[in-house]
Amino acid sequence: MSTYTVHEAKTKLSKLLAAVEAGDEVIIARGSTPVARLVRMEPKARRVFGAYRGLATVTEEFFEPLPDDEYAEWEGAHVAPPPSAPLSIGDKAARAVNSRRKPKRTQIP
Repeated sequence: MSTYTVHEAKTKLSKLLAAVEAGDEVIIARGSTPVARLVRMEPKARRVFGAYRGLATVTEEFFEPLPDDEYAEWEGAHVAPPPSAPLSIGDKAARAVNSRRKPKRTQIP
């Protein structure tokens, strides 16, 4: 393990990287205070195709059509909550934003 100042590290960066690749650890200090450590990065492990095969199953229920209200939510339509249900925080915020909007100006030809 060797220690270099910031100035030395900037001027000898290629040599420091070669030392790190060889397995050495390099400390970079600002004055006498260590601030960074250069260490070799390990290569990423390759992913194995099919590693999770057999851990999840898809039943016949997956292929059945969605109920209308759930389908509308997936398509972006807002389904109004039942009248007895309390408003969620998101609904309250949306109503507050919509109530503060200015009406659109119509352009007269």
